Amino acid sequence: MAGSVGYGGGQLRFPILLAVLTACASDPDPDPDPDPNVPDTEITDGPSGMLRGQDVAFEFRASIASTFRCRLDDDAFESCTSPAAYTGLGDGAHTFEVVAATATGVDPSPASRLFTLDNLAPETTITSGPGLDSEPTFEFVAGDADATVECRFDGAAFAACTSPRQLGRVGFGAHVFEVRARDGAGNSDATPDTASWTFDNPQDITFTVMAANTTSGSGQTYEETDGPFEGPGLRIFRALKPDIVAVQEMNFRSNTASDFDALMSMFGPTYVYFRGTGRIANGVISRYPFCAGSPPGEWDIFDLSDREFTYACIDIPGPINLWVVSIHLKASSGEADRRLAEADQLVGYIEATIPAGDYLVIGGDLNTYRRDEPALVGGGGQRGLGSVAVVGGPYPADMAGTSETNAGRNNPYDWVMNDADLEAKRVPVVIGARSFPAGVVCETRVYSPLSDVAPARQSDSGASAMQHMAVIKAFTVTE
Repeated sequence: MAGSVGYGGGQLRFPILLAVLTACASDPDPDPDPDPNVPDTEITDGPSGMLRGQDVAFEFRASIASTFRCRLDDDAFESCTSPAAYTGLGDGAHTFEVVAATATGVDPSPASRLFTLDNLAPETTITSGPGLDSEPTFEFVAGDADATVECRFDGAAFAACTSPRQLGRVGFGAHVFEVRARDGAGNSDATPDTASWTFDNPQDITFTVMAANTTSGSGQTYEETDGPFEGPGLRIFRALKPDIVAVQEMNFRSNTASDFDALMSMFGPTYVYFRGTGRIANGVISRYPFCAGSPPGEWDIFDLSDREFTYACIDIPGPINLWVVSIHLKASSGEADRRLAEADQLVGYIEATIPAGDYLVIGGDLNTYRRDEPALVGGGGQRGLGSVAVVGGPYPADMAGTSETNAGRNNPYDWVMNDADLEAKRVPVVIGARSFPAGVVCETRVYSPLSDVAPARQSDSGASAMQHMAVIKAFTVTE
């Protein structure tokens, strides 16, 4: 009787099984070892990708002693040795192939190398600019879609740039803007396109100054609750687009230099910053450069260890510099005397440091409970901030007419106070179709239409642990 073995629901006969095994054993190896008598060709050196020039050379070898045949593009294969050189080639895509052969076999798959020669430099063209603006903008194009572009202004080093390119404020006189392109092969425009002009058009320039202690959450930080640059305080910055900010509790991400560089990118391409020391440091942010020869810094507050008075000299348009001092006085209704002492100390620093002919703005969180608190008006032989800045009304207000700035909207915590000279330059703050004669307290919960302050959300001013409203004033000066 023939033997059998159980397999599922049926039986598999031994003779059939043996036939299957025999057939499997006779199948060819799906991945056989290479024939040692057939050479394998390899290109070991030579160009690839995009490059300049007209001459190329390739080095190659085979796995066993062989002779070689080479060709370029669609030419016929010809005998060759390594290195194989080609001269006088034209621009465009090329293919080099080489195959090894012996008396017993030929490599069935020649080695190949693709490369592209490009010796044509891209042509760069300025299509727009500079116009009459003191902060001119240029638009430009490169003749090669893959080219990178470099710009320079008034003879500085070329640096990577993109179109449109807005320059910072330019001074009176002659200026030159140049732009050139470099393609992927390294060809540079040998004749950068150039715009030459003379700026002699004095203009009235309006700029805004904001005081902002608009941190939220548990960490006294400018949170990103909804993604990069998406948080209550950050959206308020983006909504009001201030030119200059006196910042309190200047904490962002991990407070590294790269973190604050990223924050400046949110504000705009020309913004600079200075952050003081301390856990809840004060800082100054400006779209205008800091004054050459007068670097920003800080002054010690005698009774506080977690922040200092922070100041910066700013080169605003026109012949007069603006000094901005960012401050954060002692909190609590029972600390009015300490706030007065801090204010008196600050007045001393200001009088000793800031030239009398320069403009002054003090911005920040004063934690004051009344408009006539001693820190403002002085008392007991100590000077209040009113001795160097205007502390009287009219005061900035929100759309409901409320000028108090704490979270409960019943105390004047936050101030932008300017000196008497700059008071003559104060102008209404304009947002959309609305004008605010004395300045704005940014309260998103009462602002309408909210689209005028996009991307701010109605809930932003009421965010968790946001204890202050931003305050902003505007001033116009002549260049």
